[in-house]
Amino acid sequence: MKFDSGGVYPWMDNLAYVSCSMPGYAESSDRPLLRKMYTKGFPFTDRLRSELYQRILLPIHSENEGRIEVECKGQNLKSVSLLLDGISREEKIVCSDTIQFIPDTCLSTVSHKFALNNVELLNIRIQAEGVPNESADIIFSGINIWIGGKPIDEFPVREIPTLSLPENISYIPINSHTGEGLGEIDNLKNHRIIGLGESIHGNSSIKNLKNQIILEAIEKQNCRLVLLEMPLEASLAYNRFIHDEKYVIDSLLFPGQLVDSQMQDLLGNLHLYNSRKKEADKVRLLGMDYNSVYSSTQNSSITIFDFVTQLNESGKIPEVDEFALLLLEKDWSAAVAFLKSHQTSIQQLLTADEMDCITHILTLSQKEGEDRAFRIISRDSVMFLNTKFLIEKYSYYPGAKTVICAHTTHLNPVSTYPALTCKPFGAYLKEMYGNDFTSLLFLIANGETIASDLDYYRKYRPLKESPENSMEYLLSSFDATTLFIPLTPDFNKLVVSRFIGSHYSNQEFYPNNLYQRAEGVFFIKGTKQNIKDKSGVLMSEVLNRSVLIYKRRQEVLGEIQKRRISSIGLNLNN
Repeated sequence: MKFDSGGVYPWMDNLAYVSCSMPGYAESSDRPLLRKMYTKGFPFTDRLRSELYQRILLPIHSENEGRIEVECKGQNLKSVSLLLDGISREEKIVCSDTIQFIPDTCLSTVSHKFALNNVELLNIRIQAEGVPNESADIIFSGINIWIGGKPIDEFPVREIPTLSLPENISYIPINSHTGEGLGEIDNLKNHRIIGLGESIHGNSSIKNLKNQIILEAIEKQNCRLVLLEMPLEASLAYNRFIHDEKYVIDSLLFPGQLVDSQMQDLLGNLHLYNSRKKEADKVRLLGMDYNSVYSSTQNSSITIFDFVTQLNESGKIPEVDEFALLLLEKDWSAAVAFLKSHQTSIQQLLTADEMDCITHILTLSQKEGEDRAFRIISRDSVMFLNTKFLIEKYSYYPGAKTVICAHTTHLNPVSTYPALTCKPFGAYLKEMYGNDFTSLLFLIANGETIASDLDYYRKYRPLKESPENSMEYLLSSFDATTLFIPLTPDFNKLVVSRFIGSHYSNQEFYPNNLYQRAEGVFFIKGTKQNIKDKSGVLMSEVLNRSVLIYKRRQEVLGEIQKRRISSIGLNLNN
């Protein structure tokens, strides 16, 4: 067990807990041992919390039982949990078990048997929690697995076989520039809620195709709501822009590197579309995520503060000033109550939509609490609650459609693997809306992605070649450069496909069941690109921008307080 982003299938660290421990190595007689440690007084948390996880494609076997051994040690640990899930080829959990223990201060072994019937993937999670307000650590020596009575290392490494084209396979060629072909796709026509799940972030070809699908849905299929994977509170600026001809998006809050050319095109097209429509027929563009950080310098209310104070620069409405000050208080319920009781005055500035969305997200975000790890793990459930609220408010009448754009790790109804483990957003949507919801997947053979490295430097990287046993390799054999293919039961098996999340790893391809995760695939061959001229986003640039935003926020706050004092003085004189 070791952290090595250059290795194949490295152990993954649950990003929700990265601020709760420090990774490192402990010395031993024969090799360094993986260590997670917490020192008393560490910021953001009062105890060690950690979760390492791994999923193993088991070798071909006919055994009914296996065994796992974990060798570790630690100090000041409240509990350690070993969570095992046996997963079938349909990517369904067929058996689960949890073993709780407290390691000794010397290396010791915990052993447990597990069922193997219909199990093709073994999911392993190791959670550790330290004693509150005490320095603590957990040190891992290794893990051994037996299939029947035989060590797993004695089996041949299993490889997913190369895919072959099913008989009578059909696909729809698409012109990614004009959208020609999209009108023939039943999955877009026959569902009320369309989930567009990308396998990678930041690819311009995927963004262009998604924009074409969004415009097709709006112009020809009565889509009235588009939801993006961004905080609802941050999206208010986008939604204001496509409705208000006089509004200019704040370049400090949304600088050029965050609003790329594809987003600019989408905003411009929706702005033009709305300018030609009656109020009842206009489309809304909002986010279904929330700010998972809850701190004095970053949270949902601060984003709303920046939005409303920018709007109030010229009007200087006293009630909006008072609302803005309440947003900076820790208890946001007072801000919500003030917004409701002074809505007549505040509606001179904010629309009814904005007031409804602000009330909703402030109430929900505060209910989620301040625990950083919990807020991150809760993201998918919050996405669902936001989506349910927005659909019921803006897209619930007969014939209206909603398009949702996010990473497939959220939008698929099966599993968030290989991202952090939780119930995916798509599973909530499927439970709530049934066949009204469809999950569609975007795959690409060549091109670029943008993701953070270990130093949190977000930069473009070229995609690796698609291996011969991957879905991307199979779809590259079609003549069309861009196409849509419905996933038939022929694909109801484990296949290899690309997944890259917010953080880059040298491992790009993982085995999963695409048929269970999506009803169809949009595929782009892409082009091998020279990305030397594409700059990423340095952490220093983000910090510098944060400092500028903070300074301006303090200036705005000072101006509001001056106006408030002046207003109180006038009232006293009168």
